[in-house]
Amino acid sequence: MKNLKRNNMETRDISVTLEQAREWYNSDNSILRALALNAYAKSELFEYEHIKSCIDKVVLGLTIPRNDANKVQTNGKLAIIAKYLNGSWTMSVGKTGYFIGKSSMDDSSVITQIDLTNNIAVYEHKTVQYSGIVYFKDAEGAEKAAKMLGTDIEYLF
Repeated sequence: MKNLKRNNMETRDISVTLEQAREWYNSDNSILRALALNAYAKSELFEYEHIKSCIDKVVLGLTIPRNDANKVQTNGKLAIIAKYLNGSWTMSVGKTGYFIGKSSMDDSSVITQIDLTNNIAVYEHKTVQYSGIVYFKDAEGAEKAAKMLGTDIEYLF
């Protein structure tokens, strides 16, 4: 009996590649997410350079007003993160899509408040789809993207 108890307390190590851990972290399985976070830091599992490398993209020589350069660049980053998190999901009229916006403090339509000092929040559209908005399939994705953008999110507003 003593051996049995000792064997139940025995720990084992497993090897997990970064790619496997990223798949686990991005899955809906909370146990796999926890295992991924035991093996790697969250910043290793969800970081922009990796996300960017996973998305098929085209770099265009755009002509834009000088004052809008940071806004366009940040919106491009946001679109790449959204494509990565959304997978094959796309927004259309009648679906619920989540997006990052700036609000007044008393706005009751806020889904998730992200930055209390600058009033940046996650909102949703259900019956409309506006041009130029980067939509996410869930509020959590929009919040993750906002946090990943950090202070650059201010360029959007």
